Amino acid sequence: MKNLGLGLLLTMSVGITNAEAAVEYSQIYFDQPTYTANALNQQISVNLLADFSNESIIGGGLDVFFDQSIVNFNSFSFAPDFGFESNAVRPADELLGKLEGLAFGTFSFDGLNGTGTVGTFFFDTVGFGEFDLTLAATTNIVAGDFISNVTFIETTIDFGAPSTVSISAVPVPAAIWFMATGLISFMGFRKKTAIC
Repeated sequence: MKNLGLGLLLTMSVGITNAEAAVEYSQIYFDQPTYTANALNQQISVNLLADFSNESIIGGGLDVFFDQSIVNFNSFSFAPDFGFESNAVRPADELLGKLEGLAFGTFSFDGLNGTGTVGTFFFDTVGFGEFDLTLAATTNIVAGDFISNVTFIETTIDFGAPSTVSISAVPVPAAIWFMATGLISFMGFRKKTAIC
């Protein structure tokens, strides 16, 4: 009888673990896995998306990490149709390679729910290379954690995988070098035959 009780307990424990694994969290993520540019002084736009269809959110803040030797932060523009009020947004503090405390929320009883674009980041390219653009829960106490509109306590947000930003110079194809060399040699050959 003891073995049956232990087996039932293990079965219940495994069932609870599997149920916990099936929980899906609200998500905030970038719209593309990779962003590329081929020159310096170009602007890269990165859309920030949210999926609050599993649980409505009152609001909260996030941090963005980037390599400032490759890009400089230019601006962030909140999307007007996502559902937060203009007086319930907080611009990020720009630190070295980090945007801290970008926050948004709503005073609506329904909270923020559904999917959509939160806004767009604009970065200017200043160097060549590659880095991961990363989102994380904010460390800024003013912006605060994301709060559930259901439980009214801190909720877990899935910030998705980092996006890769790659800035590379466009190499001149070898065919152009061969063609230029051939043209120069023809011009030299033409001058020699004209002199004779």
